[in-house]
Amino acid sequence: MTPPRGRRRLLAWPAGGDNPYQHLLYRELRARGWEVSDFTRARLVGLRADVVHLHWPDLVLVERRPVLRLLKAFVLLALLWIARIRRRDLVWTVHNPFLRAEQATRWGPAFLHQVARACSGLIFLSDEHRGAYGSRPTTPTAVIPQPHYRLVYGEPRAPVEAKERLALGGRSRVVGFFGQVRPYKNLAALQRAFADLDDDSARLLVAGDFDESSRDLLAHLSRDARAVVLGRRVPDQQVADVLAAMDVLVLPYRELGNSAVALLALSYGRPVLAPAGVPSIVDFRATVGPGWVSLFEGELSAADLERALHTPPGSAEPDLRRYDRERIGDLTHRFLSSLVDRRRPRAAAVRGRSPIRRARP
Repeated sequence: MTPPRGRRRLLAWPAGGDNPYQHLLYRELRARGWEVSDFTRARLVGLRADVVHLHWPDLVLVERRPVLRLLKAFVLLALLWIARIRRRDLVWTVHNPFLRAEQATRWGPAFLHQVARACSGLIFLSDEHRGAYGSRPTTPTAVIPQPHYRLVYGEPRAPVEAKERLALGGRSRVVGFFGQVRPYKNLAALQRAFADLDDDSARLLVAGDFDESSRDLLAHLSRDARAVVLGRRVPDQQVADVLAAMDVLVLPYRELGNSAVALLALSYGRPVLAPAGVPSIVDFRATVGPGWVSLFEGELSAADLERALHTPPGSAEPDLRRYDRERIGDLTHRFLSSLVDRRRPRAAAVRGRSPIRRARP
């Protein structure tokens, strides 16, 4: 671990919430001397920060009311540019390298292009995503993946017992889907592929809350005798059981940038089936060991599910050293510190107080 070098202040948007990513990352940064606070407009305008760290500025585009969506985007950009003009470092961790269909608006890409231009540094989770949203070639960038999620939800559970607790049958082979059900995640494709799977011992476990546009799919799955549906957000204390019950976790997504769900499954020793050609999935497949990540091309099929269920991993646990939390904390600390250290001499020179002390003649 890099030792602390004095307190530095960071405003994070967000610093907490339901996603454990923030908790893990900022715990590591606090251990390295950072004072982390949640982003507020008052704190930003008051400039009580060395770094402002953004995670999902694209979420303002999910706002359904067009006028309010435009207003939110304008206010956010104005605040960011004020902070830059007043010499604060803005860093955006680009979780989504493209806009999903539900975020589509004519000016959305231009808005995120301006967010990227306002930033003094950008963090990408995969090297192939560098340059997303037209970021300037001169803007400092870093590639820092997510930290793994081992033990975040407690110890891993025994699969047979977990299946029994969820009424799946201890000897069943379980295809799983985990997380919020949204149109872009294409759960319908998994439902169709599973319906074609000729195996009476197979079960489909769907764990996550359904949005309004997916209610018909929820009703359809509820009528399938081979499906078990937990149509709600999975409580933290049940996550380890749900993951243990899955023999393979499937990502049938139409659009996939970076997947915390895939890393969560791997963190709990569950194999993953995901679409081919996705940079983050390619990274997982190359680093965690053979058999842990299977791929499908085009539309998901029953043959893809059958193959994934019969592909045993080549090791007892996936290799997650690339996603070690201390490593991620060090990489992030060094990158943020490099931006602050680069700015401070310039700021001192602008104020007429050169950081270089000259000897008296």
